[in-house]
Amino acid sequence: MSNGWVKMEKELVRSEIWHDFIGLRLYLWLVLNATNQDNVKVREITLKKGQYIRSLSSLQDDLSYVVGRGLKKVPVMTISRAIKYLESLGYIQTKVTRYGFLFTILPTHKEAYFSDERIDRTKVLQNRDEFDTKVVTDKERKIERKEDDDEKTAEQQKLAKQQAIATSFIELRNKGTYLTEADCESIRRISELPHSSQELASMMKRVFTNYQEKNPTETINSPKYMEKALQRLGFTTKKQEEPDLTGLESAFANLEKKLAAKGELS
Repeated sequence: MSNGWVKMEKELVRSEIWHDFIGLRLYLWLVLNATNQDNVKVREITLKKGQYIRSLSSLQDDLSYVVGRGLKKVPVMTISRAIKYLESLGYIQTKVTRYGFLFTILPTHKEAYFSDERIDRTKVLQNRDEFDTKVVTDKERKIERKEDDDEKTAEQQKLAKQQAIATSFIELRNKGTYLTEADCESIRRISELPHSSQELASMMKRVFTNYQEKNPTETINSPKYMEKALQRLGFTTKKQEEPDLTGLESAFANLEKKLAAKGELS
């Protein structure tokens, strides 16, 4: 992080993000770390003034905060939601690169803070002369948006699937919403299985049901257990034959015995 200072509008305290803990911290982090000049080289990418590249995993460390005597990391899904929120308000633009998100800080206007309506994205684009040397026409805007959408689609679909799997697991666990970094990694691997989020959610529910029938006072605390259970039931990264659901109860019984023998039950 370079030394120096940045100008911050006082009206920020009246903005929609002021009461959004993660959204506000993310925005401040991006503003404070964005380049203050053009043609800054980051690997093979050349940044313009007001741009910054960072991966979601790095942002987890950047936005961590103190709880008790330790640091708590912000879940990837929470950061993803904050990014989309800032985009919807016209504070930033993003583009997915091989090194993470390329963030562009957009110019803000005082009157926007006092409006009950969200900033119109078209107006924001038309006024970002600080980053563009030409007027963006309707045709150019459509081309630019299509290119950005094409590049972000794959990443957004991955994040949406991870979020759906995480939500399903948390609801089934019914024991708090916090997920550790290891939990997030397990959920990411589960989401990479060649099955829809609905199919995976359905199978996770059956795993939970079977587990709680045998352990009525307990729950599955870790997605790692779920990941192993799905693997043993035939859900692998290679799409082969569909799992044999007719013999599911037998498979569950065998799974319980194997995990119990190895001491892997939560």
